[in-house]
Amino acid sequence: MAKPKKIFLDKPEEHDFPAAVDYLELIYPREQALKKVAQLKKAKTIFKKAKDIFRASELPLLPKDNIHVRKNLQKFKRKINYRQFYWYGATKN
Repeated sequence: MAKPKKIFLDKPEEHDFPAAVDYLELIYPREQALKKVAQLKKAKTIFKKAKDIFRASELPLLPKDNIHVRKNLQKFKRKINYRQFYWYGATKN
């Protein structure tokens, strides 16, 4: 099977980091958010499959009768190759 076409950059762009601070400030104090983003800037970018990122997020699964899930299940049945997503080398704290 052919490797999926790469659709993401090898490294985050500089404008991604202020956006990360904005998001992290919703769940952490500003100083902690800034510290985490400084760590992200130094971290090596790693690549993981979307399914693994979703597993790590510990989000509940959507029901099979959800319209989006149903469409994706149909795609799987047709053996459509799914793209990979990148994940910055951060850890949960």
